[in-house]
Amino acid sequence: IRRDLIARNGVDPKRICVIGEGVDLLEFNPDHDGSAFRREFGVASDEVLFGLVAMIRPEKGHLVFLAAAEQVLAHHPKARFAIVGCGTGTGELERQLRVYLAQRQGSHDRGPIFMSGFRSDAPHVMAALDVLVVPSVAEAQSLVAPQAFATGKPVIASRVGGLPELVRDGENGLLVAPNNPAELASAMRALLEKPAWRRELGQRGLAFASTFLRLEDRMEESVAVYREVLGPRRPRVRGALRQRLRRTRRRSLHALSLLAV
Repeated sequence: IRRDLIARNGVDPKRICVIGEGVDLLEFNPDHDGSAFRREFGVASDEVLFGLVAMIRPEKGHLVFLAAAEQVLAHHPKARFAIVGCGTGTGELERQLRVYLAQRQGSHDRGPIFMSGFRSDAPHVMAALDVLVVPSVAEAQSLVAPQAFATGKPVIASRVGGLPELVRDGENGLLVAPNNPAELASAMRALLEKPAWRRELGQRGLAFASTFLRLEDRMEESVAVYREVLGPRRPRVRGALRQRLRRTRRRSLHALSLLAV
């Protein structure tokens, strides 16, 4: 993001402060139980479940995930793959995925590859997964990778955008080339076939989230930036902000009075 602002928009680097993603460790943690989600879609406790949790749109890499899943299933038919989320825009990509799965296995919500649709129980979904997969072909930052780490799950992610800043290859997960189903399938198989390594990566991810990704720390960093911008050295900015807030308040009161009438 910072590089693009400088290269494409000509922003002075001194005027940019990047604050990365954080995660609420009270909301996402290893104490959550994901068994209900697994039962809902027929995933046994001894089956390894890989999940892609994202809005369904081309840059998120759903087609790469499907292609890699097919390669893994050729060697490990008991592996399971969840696509969690719903489509954006016209929803064309989501329809394509559902048609593909219906043709492949009849009922797409009970086969080895299934789509759950939108879920409001994200912490329990994350707890149900054994590995989170982020196969994006383009990505700035990731919300779900920190959530997986905080739940004690390893992450396989594409080497694009800000993902390598979160996923340390071989430390808390694995990095693969974007748009490369064969390399993604190889990483999946490695974690499927080595459960001890999978658990070790998950524990390292948890430690990483607890140390570096706390939401409270990110909020403090954000507040510090606001304080610097609105501090005593910038009185005209503060005055302009106050005027803008007063105008917004007057407009809101005027709108409420019209609604009351």
